[in-house]
Amino acid sequence: MQFLPKKRVVAVIPLVFIASIFAFYLSDGRDSKNFEVVSAERKTVSKEILISGATEPKNSADLAFEQGGRIQSVYARIGQSVKQGAILASIDTSDLIASLHEAQADLELQEARLGETLKGAKSEEIALYESRLNRAEGAKERAYSDFWNTFRSIYVTSDDALYRVADQLFSSPRSSNPSLTTKLSADQQITINLNFSRVKIGDSLETWLDSIQDTSLDIREADRIAGDNLRDLVLFFDLLSRAVNNASPVSGLSEATLSEWRVSVSAARNSISVAIASLSSAYEKIESANDDVNIALSELSLAKSPATGEQVAAQRASVNASRARVERISSQIAKSYVRAPIDGVITVFDAEIGEIAQPGVKLISLINPNDLVIKAYIPEIDIGDVAIKNKVNVNFDAFLAETFEAEIFSIEPEAKLIDGVPNYRATIALIKPDSRLKSGLSADLSIVTSIREDAISIPRFSIVEEDGDTFVRKIINGSPSLTPVKLGIKGSNGSVEVLSGLAEFDKIALPE
Repeated sequence: MQFLPKKRVVAVIPLVFIASIFAFYLSDGRDSKNFEVVSAERKTVSKEILISGATEPKNSADLAFEQGGRIQSVYARIGQSVKQGAILASIDTSDLIASLHEAQADLELQEARLGETLKGAKSEEIALYESRLNRAEGAKERAYSDFWNTFRSIYVTSDDALYRVADQLFSSPRSSNPSLTTKLSADQQITINLNFSRVKIGDSLETWLDSIQDTSLDIREADRIAGDNLRDLVLFFDLLSRAVNNASPVSGLSEATLSEWRVSVSAARNSISVAIASLSSAYEKIESANDDVNIALSELSLAKSPATGEQVAAQRASVNASRARVERISSQIAKSYVRAPIDGVITVFDAEIGEIAQPGVKLISLINPNDLVIKAYIPEIDIGDVAIKNKVNVNFDAFLAETFEAEIFSIEPEAKLIDGVPNYRATIALIKPDSRLKSGLSADLSIVTSIREDAISIPRFSIVEEDGDTFVRKIINGSPSLTPVKLGIKGSNGSVEVLSGLAEFDKIALPE
């Protein structure tokens, strides 16, 4: 056996040690086979969905009058803050208030009559009831006469609106094939609709004229005929207004002529609205007059007969009828006001004094700017991961340096197609409302759908998949060995949770 000289052995050992250290630093985390190594570590793994949305008021309201009439007063303006229940606008209620006072007086009288019925009536009281009946019947005759006068008057108004105003915009207007003047250059569909409506309304007015001369015409049928014609005229003039207002001067059609047509069409449209209100008022007066006659008849009948149980019940019915009349008129008066249903700020206010308000037509809108939510659409590919109460991190373009905490408040069950992809509208509620936020602010949203704290995690790209199973190249005795692992959630930052197969600080080789 040969040995190295003593001095030579001493020299070789330091050289091997120094070479090993030098090789370790040159590898920079790689072994002699040149693979990169990372360690499994504990940290928070979260899965997030990134979408965008915008703020909207949680509570808002579009308001309209429940019944038509002329606007008498307005009590608010755009931008004004109002409290719940505040009156915003009202229509003329002078006739209704007068009717209410009359109805209240009648109720008091009926209640007094009930007391007298229980005691029995005197001859002078009978005479009084007869006089009251005569007055009620006279009022009924006048109400019917006024209705028929109104029926004929609004026909004249309708006739004038069609034949004098509208027909100046048509060629051969009274023929079976009228044609809207080509100078207006109206949309083809509008032109077709107007030509068709002109024939229909012309025929309807002729039928209306025939009904005026029919002495056997029932009052209800007359009200229906007039009402149907007026509604058709409203639609016709609304369409005609669009054609005139959208027209531009051309050869043979000056701006002055266009302006004259616009004024004429607008005035005719307003006259139809007034006619509708007049017809409604005339018919309501007939109903009221019939009620008065029935009450007077009931009173007289009770006065002439001994106070039987049936008569007492009938008088009580008269009291109830009078009370119902008071309640009906009170309800009509209440419908003459637009009130704020919530605390909020006015965003739309189109009610103007003197205009005729149409029932159900939106005039006022308000929102509650202090109760904002965020509306956003979640694609179908992500909706399965989202649940109510999921945490949401919100960033607004207006406040780039801040992140606002929020959570999923609700998700609509019906999808909406956006670019052909089903999306679900979600409402996101801020945890702490902020007075700086305004309606309509755009927002970037990060929905945290899953989160694991203190989880063992590794880079997602270190996973090896074979035959549906997942593996990593775990470093065992300095060499990578294919080791099965069970995975949890996949984080949005590229990491993945490891449920089993690795421990903290275990090293794995990354793919080359």
